[in-house]
Amino acid sequence: SIMHAMAGDHKLTFGTYNCRGHREDTLKYISHLMKECDLLFIQEHWLYESELTKWGNSIGNVNVTGISPMDESQLHIGRPYGGCALISNKSTPVSIIPCDDETNGRFHACKAVVCTGKEPIRFLIINVYMPCDNDSRASAELYQDTLDCASALIETHSDIDYMIMGGDLNTDLRRTQSTNTVALQNFCERELLHP
Repeated sequence: SIMHAMAGDHKLTFGTYNCRGHREDTLKYISHLMKECDLLFIQEHWLYESELTKWGNSIGNVNVTGISPMDESQLHIGRPYGGCALISNKSTPVSIIPCDDETNGRFHACKAVVCTGKEPIRFLIINVYMPCDNDSRASAELYQDTLDCASALIETHSDIDYMIMGGDLNTDLRRTQSTNTVALQNFCERELLHP
């Protein structure tokens, strides 16, 4: 999905895509999306953090920052699901600064500074890959824990002008009795966000 936001005189275009891997056709589709997007939230890239730079080189004219659920110092068999990345178009007047205080492997947070007017505009950007909405207690607790970590991150970044949280929220807002939907709506109300 794609969303637009105004930053001073500049219209920013945000997109989100759960790519479920990093095949060649996935990179082609991401390259296509980056023709429309200034910033693209990626979930489930299944890459090591060191591979994200190479991935950015394959797409071209972009910067990539992200997290991986895989520890590169350990031997792995197969690849676990997960990973979040933020791809920014180099032609956009935005500086991306990854946040060092992330406390949960299910999201990647950055500050984006847009310098198009007299004063820079600062965004806190949180890209999430939330647990599935399967009505299990463990999944609900992890979902709530991830939202609590996002709240703590928002609280520590009081110097921002706007906050955007996107990604794979793994819930359907029409399912009003879903534990994940209720938790997400409570989070949005608490943080004064629009779902």
